[in-house]
Amino acid sequence: MGTTNIKLYELLRWDMKLPEAKAREFVETIDEVISERMMEQKAEYKSLWKEDFSTLHTRFSSLDKKLDTEVNRLELKIAETKNDLIKAIYRVGLIQFLAIVSSVVGIMSFMLRK
Repeated sequence: MGTTNIKLYELLRWDMKLPEAKAREFVETIDEVISERMMEQKAEYKSLWKEDFSTLHTRFSSLDKKLDTEVNRLELKIAETKNDLIKAIYRVGLIQFLAIVSSVVGIMSFMLRK
């Protein structure tokens, strides 16, 4: 018996002057009723939690799918940007090479005229 049960037992036994067996039976009955109600509430809360978690799981799985498609789209865009950047770098390099060759040819032709 817990302290609350003992206090209730003493209240019934001494203050209400019930026989010992009746007081003990009353306290045990109250304890059983409270335990049953707590078990029922626990089962209700467990089922509610399961429903909530299944709902959250469903929502997160749909968000995961959307996130995966967004990530795939961004990866594709990054790959395209990378290819465009590589092409631009080669074009700039080619233009710089042609400019240097033209400058060298111009300087050489100027030097050979004199």
